[in-house]
Amino acid sequence: MKQYYRNEYLFSEIYLKEITEIEEEPGVTATLSALKDYYEYAKKTSLQEWNTSFIHEVLKALQFSVTPFNDNVATLHQFGNQEAISLCFSLLPSEDLDNTLMGSNWAEKIIRNLRNKNLKWGILTNGTAWRIYHTEEPTPYENYLEIDLENIFSTNDIRQFQIFYQFMKADNFIIQSDSICQFDIFKKESQDKINYIEEELQNALKQKEEGGKGI
Repeated sequence: MKQYYRNEYLFSEIYLKEITEIEEEPGVTATLSALKDYYEYAKKTSLQEWNTSFIHEVLKALQFSVTPFNDNVATLHQFGNQEAISLCFSLLPSEDLDNTLMGSNWAEKIIRNLRNKNLKWGILTNGTAWRIYHTEEPTPYENYLEIDLENIFSTNDIRQFQIFYQFMKADNFIIQSDSICQFDIFKKESQDKINYIEEELQNALKQKEEGGKGI
């Protein structure tokens, strides 16, 4: 199966693969269909039109309330609550998310905007590709999860759309009473998965060295 996500060390690959294999959530197929329609009829002549006709509609489908700050930056809220839970930095589809030229280093811009607002997790997108960034990574500009929404639309790949749906939805950004959000839990679960596998491999090697049977 072709992979339409790119994980630059934000989560473990095994953890992401498990997300694609979980039972489909109610409404996921309908959401994919609705977003494909928005994409087909979206206006791309200006960033403002692109935001209004597609990017902000995607965010609303993910249960965000959207307050534009300027053409590039929108503050994201939980429905019914004006407290900011994240930011989305948006671009036209022609823009390269990997651009690092002065004035167009988009990763630096989303991280800087998040830090200015004391937010930890944010979204960078040109509409076709969507990335999650985390300000507290060791190398925050280089660590992200990117999902190729355009190719998911063209292939109607519901399993890989589940990664987009599971990770981009507003619930994951909401700060809980213990000052963490669902993304922090995802990070812990992802690391726990790595630790478990490493421990099992170490045990297997130890058994082999001692003459027993490994896994």
